[in-house]
This record gives sequence, structure tokens and C-alpha cells, in this order.
Amino acid sequence: MLPELIAAWRRNPLAYAYSVFGISEFDDWQKTILNEFPIQNRIAVKSGRGVGKSFLQALLTFYFLSTRPRPKVLVTASTESQLDDVVWAECRRLLGMMKPEFRKLYDFQITGDKIFPAALNRESFASAKVPRPDRVESVQGFRSDETLIIADEASSLDPVVFQAMLERLPYRDWE
Repeated sequence: MLPELIAAWRRNPLAYAYSVFGISEFDDWQKTILNEFPIQNRIAVKSGRGVGKSFLQALLTFYFLSTRPRPKVLVTASTESQLDDVVWAECRRLLGMMKPEFRKLYDFQITGDKIFPAALNRESFASAKVPRPDRVESVQGFRSDETLIIADEASSLDPVVFQAMLERLPYRDWE
């Protein structure tokens, strides 16, 4: 039963959001991103402040961790405060909304810089990192067949860092 459910979620992030968090209301642009996510391997979102980007980043982080074998998620931004106060705060808020049966199933743990499903294994995780141009190796160690990179405020990342992340991300069509 669970493998079939996960397979269905993998094809339909909107169904995952409803099943796991009870969320069914999305802005049109969020629906577009969620519908495209399973079939596109590079998506960029340009929008204003307070429109729901951080919420979507948090949702996609949990979605990816829940629907992939041994996934690794890199969540990055240009400043620690952007990661801690905005993106990671949204992850904590969303975890609080998770339905009890799924909290028990995955047992997601959030630390200062990691999210991991304790019920699965420590090979699966999301990691929050603020990369520096002189230390790009901090974002190059994410090697997995299932890797997601979320760059909040990507336009403010140093081009050297951005290029280092993209070089490590395999370019392939999503299943």
C-alpha cells in the first residue's frame, strides 16, 4: 500500500500536499510549479516578497524527502538569516502541519541545518548551507541519484557558487 501511495505522490505533488498536510489551496503559479516539478529538472521562480516562495520551498523539500529513495536536498541562500529566519522557519511550520500518521511514518527531525526522516535512514536528508565563493566544496558534496537543490534568492548567489552547484547536479530527464 505505501509503495503505491508514494509512487502516486511522486507523480502528483498536489496530492502529496493534500494527503500529508491537508493543503489544497494554492496560487495559480504554485500549482504550475507543483505540476511541472515531476517532469522538469530545472525550475526557476521569479516573484515578489510574501507571495509563498518559502512555503513552496519547504513543501518541495518534504515532498522530495518523502518520495525518493535516498534523496539529498541542498537548501541554500546568500545569508544565514535568509535560511534560518525564512526557509527553515517555514519548514518547521510545515512540519507542525503534517498529519499525525505521516509524522509517525517518517519521524522528520529538524536541527539547525538538517532535516531528516529518522524513520528511514541518515542517508536521506535536507541540508541548509550558505556557500562562500572561496569554499564551494561545501555545496559540491551532494552526490545522489536523487538530488534537489533549492536556491533561495538565487540571483544574489555568487556565480562561482551557482556554477559549482550546477556542475554537481546530474542533468537528466525526470521519470
